[in-house]
Amino acid sequence: MLDNIHDQPGWGGNVPDNLKYLMAQTYSLLGFETGKAEYDNKAIAICDELLATYQHRPRNLNWLDCSNERAGAKIQLARASAKKEAIVLPDEAISDLQVDLGSLDSVVTEQIKETPPPPHAFKEERFKATKKSEIFINLAHGLTDLGAINSDRLMLREAATDSEQAARQSAQAGFLISYILMTRNEGQILLSLAGDEFETDDFALAMGDLSAAVKIFRNELAACKGRCPADLANQINLSLANALSLLGQHEQGVVAADHLKEAVQFVWRYFLFEQQRGTLDWESYVDYADVSQLAAISNATPQGTSELNEAVKFYRFALNPFAIANKPEKWFVAQNNMATALRAVAERKRDGPLILCEATLRSIAAERGLASKGGNLVGIQANAAESMRDLKSFYGDNAAHQCLAAIRETLGDSVSAGR
Repeated sequence: MLDNIHDQPGWGGNVPDNLKYLMAQTYSLLGFETGKAEYDNKAIAICDELLATYQHRPRNLNWLDCSNERAGAKIQLARASAKKEAIVLPDEAISDLQVDLGSLDSVVTEQIKETPPPPHAFKEERFKATKKSEIFINLAHGLTDLGAINSDRLMLREAATDSEQAARQSAQAGFLISYILMTRNEGQILLSLAGDEFETDDFALAMGDLSAAVKIFRNELAACKGRCPADLANQINLSLANALSLLGQHEQGVVAADHLKEAVQFVWRYFLFEQQRGTLDWESYVDYADVSQLAAISNATPQGTSELNEAVKFYRFALNPFAIANKPEKWFVAQNNMATALRAVAERKRDGPLILCEATLRSIAAERGLASKGGNLVGIQANAAESMRDLKSFYGDNAAHQCLAAIRETLGDSVSAGR
């Protein structure tokens, strides 16, 4: 139906601006829901036509809305595009959105003068907050995508700031879900930045970002209680668990233990919710195992050893069968995390060489898989080497040679004997 309207002769001059914007908005929504680029392209084309007509007339709300919608469609399109387009399209969109922000106040004020609303229909500031939230949401998403593609921390930090602005404007406009989504986006960016900063030894900056992320996720859960969709609140449980887990890894003593224990509680809530609604998948098992094994490794008691074995069971359920073809990056990261758990079990219970051999196999598989995807190999090569060293130290060279022979048979002949 939309295509019939858009494709009829003379449509551009016969259709009111507000209807053109609504058509663009509908196509953009279809693009978001289906992931089909054709809908995003149609939204962009309609807005291009509309915006071109404002070169010689004053800008109004239709101009503002369509400019923002076009930017959002470009960002959506970029997410499903080749790398070159994924950089160019958000870059164009961000430039457009910054123009939108600069024009917003004057456009809204002029619109209200031209078409005064009925008494008490809405407050001008709340209306402006609504429009600003829409623009900041697109800005935050565009900068997040660009920052991730370019590994640009400054851009990601700007995305976090725009997410905070989007959340603030959403709250002022009375949009709870938008507020929650954008504060969560801010928290996720800070969590990601903290992980990168720990790797480059920016410890103080990382701890600051991480503490801010934990605070954001805690506040979100409080704001969500009884007011948000249950699946959204559950995603925040997982985000908080991951933030607390990373925090606990870089703290010491009782504080670290408390944060790791709390992380397990939140990830278990997440797991149980997914189980109850029948949406558990291999990633849910990995999410629980990743957090629980870190807490268990820090606990040298028999209970900690029992929890380590439980984490290994969760990994095994998630990652078997062991077939590495066409697996996503997270699957290979989980292989390495399972190897870490296996090494910790082997150090506590000397039950023969098989556990350490499996740890070596999974670390090497993780290294190869992540290398093929351009992933982060920090710590992974060392994990495989340390597993093999432990194997030699605990059980001798013969056990190590037998293990390497088995790994070569599983992965190929290029596995080095120097592991």
